[in-house]
Amino acid sequence: GERHTQPYWAGTPFDGAGGIPEWLKLNAKLSYPEKQTKCLNWLLEAEKKIGVPDTDSYFVNILPLEIQILKRKIESGEDLKADLEKLETALKNSDASIVPKELLPSTAN
Repeated sequence: GERHTQPYWAGTPFDGAGGIPEWLKLNAKLSYPEKQTKCLNWLLEAEKKIGVPDTDSYFVNILPLEIQILKRKIESGEDLKADLEKLETALKNSDASIVPKELLPSTAN
């Protein structure tokens, strides 16, 4: 498959704000888990733009980020425990049925 630069090698979620100090000022009202969620969402979106060469890569590069985002949202008070359990079970069982087809190469659809 094609090699891609890791998103965090090419940029950061802070770049658009002009750096970490500016990003922290812009997001000062967010709790720590909310700030983590915002950064994890940046990385998740960057990973999704790349896509995955196969279902196994989804379980390495995408699903763990989705799980961490849910954990941070739960820390922020959202009731997402059932969603988290579903994703953790899918990861444990490598359930290929949850892999979004649009992330896979067109030949794998």
